[in-house]
Amino acid sequence: MSKTKFAVLIGIVVIGAMLGIYVFSGSNESKDAGIEIETQQSDSGAVSNEPYALKQRIDVSSGWTITSYQDVNEAVYDGAKVQVFDVHGVSLGFYKSDFLDQVKIDGSGKGDGIQNSGKYLHYDYNIDDGKAYYLVDKSLGAYGNELVPWTGERPSVAVNPPLPYGTIIRFENLGPDAVENPGWVNLLLTSKTFYADDRFFGEGNEKRIDVYVGLQKTKNMGGTPESLSMHDVTIYIKRQ
Repeated sequence: MSKTKFAVLIGIVVIGAMLGIYVFSGSNESKDAGIEIETQQSDSGAVSNEPYALKQRIDVSSGWTITSYQDVNEAVYDGAKVQVFDVHGVSLGFYKSDFLDQVKIDGSGKGDGIQNSGKYLHYDYNIDDGKAYYLVDKSLGAYGNELVPWTGERPSVAVNPPLPYGTIIRFENLGPDAVENPGWVNLLLTSKTFYADDRFFGEGNEKRIDVYVGLQKTKNMGGTPESLSMHDVTIYIKRQ
C-alpha cells in the first residue's frame, strides 16, 4: 500500500471515530434535557409516559374520585320568592325558595336580579349556627378567593383531604369512568392545570376532588357534561 493511500485510510478512521463520539454525546444530552419521554411506575402499578411529572419532580397519586360543583343559578328555578336577611336583620332581597334550598347545600348562588341585587348570595356554615347569608360580587372559595371555572385561565378545585391553598393539580389518568364523558371534557381536564382554591366541609378522609364548573345552566345538573363522576383517577400534585 502506498503512503498516500495509507494516510487517507487513517484519516477516514479518525473522522468516523469523532462522529461516533459526537452522536453518542448528543444522545445523552437529549435525555438529560428531558426531550426523550421516559416511563415511570405509577402508584397503581401501571407504567405510563409521564414527562410532566419527571420534569417537575412532583408527586403522583392514584385512587381519587372526581366530581364537580357549581354556583346555583336562581334563573333556572321556579319556587315562590322568600325574603332573606343577613345576621344583622338587614334584608338582602327576595329569592326563590327552591333556589335557597340548593344554596344551603352548595354554599352560594347567583340571584336573578328580580327583587334582589343579582349578586352572589353566600351561605356561611360557620356563622350564627349555619344560618348566615351575605352578598358578594363574585363567587368565593373557602379561603376568601375568587373561584375560576374549569374553562378559565386558572381553574379552581376543592380538595379533600385538604391540600394547602394554591396546590397545583394535573389529571394524568381519568380512570375507567372517563369513557362516559364527551371527548372535549376529557381533553379539557387533561390539558389544564388546576389549583386547590377551595375545600370541603365534613367529607371525612375520602380522596376527592370537586372541579368548579361555574354558573349552573339547568336545574337538574345530572346527565350534563358539567356533571362529573369518575373513580380511580390518577393525578399529579405539586405543592407551592
